Amino acid sequence: KATNNFEWLQETPGGEFISCLLEDHAGVIWAGTHNQGVLYYDPLTRHWGRMKNNPNDTNSLSINDINAVGEDSYHNIWIATEGGGLCKLDAARQHITRYTLQNGLPSNFVFKTIEDNHRQLWITTSKGLVKLDPVTQDLTIYTKANGLLYDQFNYNSGFKDAGGTLYFGSIKGMISFRPESFLDVELTPPGYITVFQVHNKELSIEKQSPLQQSILYT
Repeated sequence: KATNNFEWLQETPGGEFISCLLEDHAGVIWAGTHNQGVLYYDPLTRHWGRMKNNPNDTNSLSINDINAVGEDSYHNIWIATEGGGLCKLDAARQHITRYTLQNGLPSNFVFKTIEDNHRQLWITTSKGLVKLDPVTQDLTIYTKANGLLYDQFNYNSGFKDAGGTLYFGSIKGMISFRPESFLDVELTPPGYITVFQVHNKELSIEKQSPLQQSILYT
């Protein structure tokens, strides 16, 4: 800022497709890339490193295409990937836990993770919104059936304001809600009879009858 100029970080490799950035609680910069995993850089020590997928090591990223990087209040780093689900790097920066379709996610395409004021993690995917309890590992999936505009969310489109309201962007608009007032209500849709069969044969509606109002009459 003092020189009104930009500086390329010589410690980090050039030519990377940087998709997202995060500064964690310790001041370390995390940069998600496409096809090259996650870079991390400490501005104080000028030390940098890289995390990538290792097909022979489950304690590695599930895939190298990264959409978003976030940190929760426990200092875990959450890494949203393009087809590899969600990865959690623990606070000690030693162990990676993978969350995929096999763990209950509705999709392996994850776009954004945000922690609410009650330490619950909200995850946007290509097939709905997911609430994850980091302690119990319980997953709750929300879709259009629960009132979402659309199940397909968008890249890196999520925000928590100062009051705790969460905002998420989909490909057909934006939703917002306060998690503490977000009720888990079992939706009971109305039922409609549209076809009536007897012995596997569909009965015709007596349209000529003056009393005929609907198939319920037949």
